[in-house]
Amino acid sequence: MSKPRLSNSTLANTTEAITSFTPLTFGTYTASVSVTDYAGNTVVKQILIAVSMHDVSWLGTVSGRLLDSLRRGLANVALFSSEAITDSLYFSTDDNGYYQTVIGVGAEKKFSIMGFSSPFMSANVVTDQQVTANHFIIDLGTKTAFIKQNVRIGITACGGYSGPTELELRFNALDFTLEGEN
Repeated sequence: MSKPRLSNSTLANTTEAITSFTPLTFGTYTASVSVTDYAGNTVVKQILIAVSMHDVSWLGTVSGRLLDSLRRGLANVALFSSEAITDSLYFSTDDNGYYQTVIGVGAEKKFSIMGFSSPFMSANVVTDQQVTANHFIIDLGTKTAFIKQNVRIGITACGGYSGPTELELRFNALDFTLEGEN
């Protein structure tokens, strides 16, 4: 049996026709059974078991890339999906902004991915992406992140100034969102 990196699960009995195990970690488990007949012919079959927060109906691979506004890959951005079949439901971009994870979808046949670290917070990477087949492979393409900017303001007043002493700053919702490429 192969199992997620952090799992300590083991098969109860590896030589009997019926066995069991308790999955202790979210992720994908692969169990194999090998049968040999009296003539020495062997057949091996594998079964994939996805353990997630939800009942998993379909399983597939999702990938994409996150860029900044200068088209540079965003490294080590923490991503989250409650449908991700990983040890912790979190995964991240590599040094060039690419990511890939296994997603398990339930009866609704859709998933979402959020970004949770610099340069943005709680940004939607994809929301309610529809899945149309089991063993799906979805490339979400390239997304550009609007980078969080530090703002520094200085006020210089002329002698005799009697205007406002406070400023109100407003930022639009695009400061922490992602947009797809057109």
